[in-house]
Amino acid sequence: MKIWMIAAVLLVAACASVSDVVPAGGDSHMVSALGFGNNPSSIPKGNALQKADAYCKAGGAVLEVIDIKTIEFTFGRQASAEVTFRCKK
Repeated sequence: MKIWMIAAVLLVAACASVSDVVPAGGDSHMVSALGFGNNPSSIPKGNALQKADAYCKAGGAVLEVIDIKTIEFTFGRQASAEVTFRCKK
């Protein structure tokens, strides 16, 4: 039974989509994430923040969030998040 639960969690996590980190002008960057199903926007927001943090850590820096925009799930629209950030050394 535990194997099926783990497989279900991995399947849902794999269906979430996170963009590549892109330049957003100056020293800032942006990453966005799209949720799956009727999950709240906190899930794609967390995924986007994890990718931004990993991006900064890879360069030996610390994540500084500039702005977070979220859209909640509604009929016909999946939850999403957009994180604008910079990496501070």
